[in-house]
Amino acid sequence: MKGELTINRVALSVLALATLPLAADTTATGKASVTLIHPLKITKGDDLSFGGVVCDGKGGVVTLNLDNKIEHKGGVAADRTDQHGNGTFLIEGIEKMNYGIQFNPEIMLDGPHGDHLKVTIHRIRLHNVEDDIKAGGQYTSGFTALPAGGKAELQIAARLEVPAGAAGGTYSKDYNVNVVVP
Repeated sequence: MKGELTINRVALSVLALATLPLAADTTATGKASVTLIHPLKITKGDDLSFGGVVCDGKGGVVTLNLDNKIEHKGGVAADRTDQHGNGTFLIEGIEKMNYGIQFNPEIMLDGPHGDHLKVTIHRIRLHNVEDDIKAGGQYTSGFTALPAGGKAELQIAARLEVPAGAAGGTYSKDYNVNVVVP
């Protein structure tokens, strides 16, 4: 009996082990993904232009407003062609993407004989919202979302200072407007 009891115990132990789950390699499947976001881009539309300005030598100020109207004060006046216009830029990206703009509001135009004329951006319209610009230092707008369609227009209005005795000729200078993201 003693031998039978040992065989029964061994058989019972083998039967118990056979009912336990055996350890085995297992596999799980994961997914890799990415959403590519097209970067914001900005393109120049129209150049900022004060047109032709007639100066009597005493100097003056030319102001180009957002409504594209121009004002002349002091010894300056529009020439006969009066081809002036706001600077415009188009900002494009993904609809509802947050962005802001950044630029230096002071531009020194280079002219003949090393002369310079100062232009100060004094007001902008960014997707139908207007903002006054304070002179000096870098301007950074608050962040806003791109509207439906992912496009917004920036209009720039500026003031030109013509000092007394400024040389006649064409004055110009490139300036940068940057699009920034939070």
